[in-house]
Amino acid sequence: QPRIIDYMQDNFKDLDEYLFKGGDLEFLVPLIRKTKEEFEWVFLGTIPHELEGKCEYHPWSDFYSYPHALDQIDADMAIAPIADNTFNCGKSDLKLLEYSAVGLPAVYSSIGSAIGPYDMVDGLCTVQNKEDLWYSAIKEMATDENKWSTYLKAGRTELNKRWLEDEQNIGLYRQVFA
Repeated sequence: QPRIIDYMQDNFKDLDEYLFKGGDLEFLVPLIRKTKEEFEWVFLGTIPHELEGKCEYHPWSDFYSYPHALDQIDADMAIAPIADNTFNCGKSDLKLLEYSAVGLPAVYSSIGSAIGPYDMVDGLCTVQNKEDLWYSAIKEMATDENKWSTYLKAGRTELNKRWLEDEQNIGLYRQVFA
């Protein structure tokens, strides 16, 4: 069973309000329920109430412990779903940088109403927020080693271009992720 999913959410959100009433995970909860035997779902930070006890959960960690906590989960891939709303259209692509820094390719939301935070990076696995499209993308990444490598390389290329190849940022990166 592939250990493929790692979802991270802010620890201050009211989960019932945010996740299930038009929030980032609303469209994926049914998929998670249907595929518990196929994929090993892991949550870091928060977990939807209806999935408590049904999926692996790791509590939120502080900023400096976070890279280590993420690495300790030992996931094979990640997801970064975001709802199609005004707030998310203004988000950064921080999840891309975090996942790429620890070697995780990911499936990202491509939100339809505007250019989202992941739509500007070539080669990422981005899909519309439809359960069947997410299932296909997750399944493909989990079973096709070439696709897995291609998506990881795209994330790493972006990470290197924006952080590791910039001398000013190398010192910051070492402080946070060392």
